[in-house]
Amino acid sequence: MTAHIPGHEGIGTVISPASDPLVGHRVGIRWIVYACLECEICAFREAGISQYSAVKKSNIKEGEWLILTGAGGGLGHLGLQIARNRGAKVIAIDTGPDKKSLCLSLGATAFIDYKTEDVPSRVHALTTNYGAHAALCTAGTAASYTQTLDLVRPNGTIVCVGLPGGDFTLPLSPLDFVRKCITVTGSSNGTREDTEKLMEMVAGGEVVPRIEMVEWGVEQVEEVVGRLERDEVVGRCVVRIAQ
Repeated sequence: MTAHIPGHEGIGTVISPASDPLVGHRVGIRWIVYACLECEICAFREAGISQYSAVKKSNIKEGEWLILTGAGGGLGHLGLQIARNRGAKVIAIDTGPDKKSLCLSLGATAFIDYKTEDVPSRVHALTTNYGAHAALCTAGTAASYTQTLDLVRPNGTIVCVGLPGGDFTLPLSPLDFVRKCITVTGSSNGTREDTEKLMEMVAGGEVVPRIEMVEWGVEQVEEVVGRLERDEVVGRCVVRIAQ
């Protein structure tokens, strides 16, 4: 906490200068602050959009099995709701009773605690030994990625979202792609159309962020960062700066 500013995606109310027509309006700070909306690679980035795009890229269909690692976290719990809206049967993977309660309340078909349960055995039992049709890796750990490779069925899709630290690379060879015909892709952004559709879902109450508000203070922020490192935060944390 001595060198970095934690978090992003700030929101607030414009209060100055007085001549600014946005004074009094609530605004947000996107990861990408400008988009031309004309070129073919134009995109927006933020948590909800990355998850909407990830679910779309998974090609999951109604009634199919979707693994979601880090399902009770800031990204995962949004992806879970988006996937359920598409009719997917979500296998939520995370740890702790609070995250289990959240995931099941949001419509997960099953919850697997990776600290206390045998994840591969549970997944294969749920999917009649075939494995899931797709997996969203929102947990940024090497172990999560390595394990997920064995949890999808032939012709399945893995969408990379979480970012493991260090120099981790997926342990894949051409044989893995040929043998199982799997697709591996990634998601950190989405299109303007994705944004509009997601906002419709939020406005309609189909996607509801789980938010814990924390008042600004160095000690409080350090505590939140520590909880994130220990995988203890349920949903998302928002740091509120006093006016």
